[in-house]
Amino acid sequence: MKDLTEINNDYDAVPYESFAYPATHPRNIYTIAKLFGMNPVLPAKCKILELGCASGGNIIPMAMDFPESKVVGIDYSDVQVKKGQEDIKNLGLKNIEIKSLSILDVDKDLGQFDYIVAHGILSWVPKNVQDKIFEICSNNLTENGLAYISYNTLPGWNTVKSIREMMLYHTKDFSDPAKKTHEARLLLNFIKEGVNNEDNPYSKVIEKEIDTLKDAGNSYLIHDHLEEVNDPCYFHEFMEKAAANDLQYVGDTDVSTMYLGNFPESVSNILMPVQNDVVKVEQYMDFIRNRRFRSTLLCKKGNKINRNISSDVLKKFSILSTLKRQGKREEIDYSGNSEVVFKNVHGLNFTTKNPIIIDFLLEIEESARFVPCSEILDKITKKYKDRADLEQCTAIAIDQILRVLFAGGIKIQSFAYEYKNSVSEKPKAFELSVYQARGQDWITNKIGGKTQIDLFNKILLQYLDGNNNLDEINAKILSHFKKGDLNYKVDGENLAGQELTDFVKKSVKNSLEALCKNSILVA
Repeated sequence: MKDLTEINNDYDAVPYESFAYPATHPRNIYTIAKLFGMNPVLPAKCKILELGCASGGNIIPMAMDFPESKVVGIDYSDVQVKKGQEDIKNLGLKNIEIKSLSILDVDKDLGQFDYIVAHGILSWVPKNVQDKIFEICSNNLTENGLAYISYNTLPGWNTVKSIREMMLYHTKDFSDPAKKTHEARLLLNFIKEGVNNEDNPYSKVIEKEIDTLKDAGNSYLIHDHLEEVNDPCYFHEFMEKAAANDLQYVGDTDVSTMYLGNFPESVSNILMPVQNDVVKVEQYMDFIRNRRFRSTLLCKKGNKINRNISSDVLKKFSILSTLKRQGKREEIDYSGNSEVVFKNVHGLNFTTKNPIIIDFLLEIEESARFVPCSEILDKITKKYKDRADLEQCTAIAIDQILRVLFAGGIKIQSFAYEYKNSVSEKPKAFELSVYQARGQDWITNKIGGKTQIDLFNKILLQYLDGNNNLDEINAKILSHFKKGDLNYKVDGENLAGQELTDFVKKSVKNSLEALCKNSILVA
């Protein structure tokens, strides 16, 4: 088995692409803890530690989001640490540091933190490092602090494990990472061709997994599937290690995965007698779902957790809908005689005849952003103020919306993001997005999400510093077309003259609106 020095060399040779992961963001962790009645530290002024931070792609946005917080990242790859330190210096950040440090060398001298993040680490390190991660979460966590740990789980990883072992067997004689990933992809294609005409459960699972991996980047293939260590576990095994370090289960970063009501009534009834043993219930749900990955939140033992969530709790949060209504708004029947159907991309269907619930979901959907629940309730109350049963109907609506949350139809946040709702005369982009656009094909937005960008937007972002008005931006982009940096052809010919000017104005307008919608423009 590799020691940490060898693991370090792998990450130096093929640095892991360092993204922001919204689930790990203290805003999200805080929200889940508040939902379960806990009293976590406000993210705006807290201490954050990330283990295995790579070049800081996940924690640099946190530091920019919370300038009064202290953010620390550690990683054992000198190449990635130096890259992160360079980015921090270039961005002028003073509240974050990335250290070249082994997880095994962390002790109490590093300090205590309100939020500890270990994303994509636990399953890919030796046993002694796994044990150390739990130890750090115990020793370096404040009393009401929260730890996020993600890891591969069984039984779902059993199938993936087989494909991984096939790739390891085929690439065992190759040491060069580029050659290794090339050969791994050849093997995947070979296996896919071999099962292509088969019609059985094995071939379908293999094909699905291979299709997932074939478009994955080399860093993902090397570090997630071709690492010597990849140690999935059952949830109950994970929790046994947590309990041994005086840590207890808070929840999952996706609360819908915790809701027993999402299963058929027959299943719920069987598990109901053990519902107070949350670890046992979660483990049985993993068995049924064939779950392969988890993002678990832990806290120190002694913290009180309230899992009996009342509908009134929802009023404290801002909400975002993943559901889209089916049909046109003007065709909606508010008489209560016809059902309105809402669906999301994950296959969730929600139907209702209740006009208050319909309007509630429409308000969230059409805002397309996190909106305070209280704000929506105020609108509903004004619209239906003449109903004698308004209070009762609103209570029913809130209860149903809570069920939609547990089913995965809406997301919640404790804080309403400060969105830019329209393009200003002198638009300004999130500083990190502008910086990233100079050297890569994706950027991080103001709320920690990842967005792919093309060459046009890469160039456009460099002029969105709040000093250029729309006419000046159009002129600058037009000059790039004239120089040949950008081009647009119609019938094989580059646009020119007034046609090109009009095209640039329209393209800039559309891009700015898209950047605004994707939370890349700031006030």
